[in-house]
Amino acid sequence: LAMLMLLNILKEKSWRVHPEWVYCEYNYANEHKFNSAEEQVLHFLSRTRRPGWKWMSLRPRSPSRPHEAGQGSTKKMERESYYCDRDLMQSLVFDAMVTQGLETAGPSSLKEDKQQGYQMFGVTLSFIATRSGLLRWQQHTNNAQNDRSFARANRLITDEVWYK
Repeated sequence: LAMLMLLNILKEKSWRVHPEWVYCEYNYANEHKFNSAEEQVLHFLSRTRRPGWKWMSLRPRSPSRPHEAGQGSTKKMERESYYCDRDLMQSLVFDAMVTQGLETAGPSSLKEDKQQGYQMFGVTLSFIATRSGLLRWQQHTNNAQNDRSFARANRLITDEVWYK
């Protein structure tokens, strides 16, 4: 149930994970392509709901063997083998659930008060970064360009000067 809630929370576009950290990955990465670190995290979160899921927290000695030209020598079982950092993934899940309130609207009177405060003080964006590498933000203007530029400018999250 918690995993379903989390997948719904992370359907929002206003979050990122640290692009250089390994949350989970396939041992044969060339067999599986993801457009972003977030897509990869969501993929593995959905895999955790499958029967027989195991936290494979030991990396193989040789994560990917070179293939001989023209041969599909990697067996399906090997192609599907993966590594997951259990502590990091569980921290990410916890952080996503705890920070859900950032995007959840409260009672309408409270929402109006907040909006007046944002306008009074010129707040255009609020954000939170966590030790699991999660960055979530909420735009208080209708400028989608600001959304993309914020995500791009702060993509390394815990390595950013403002985090340290």
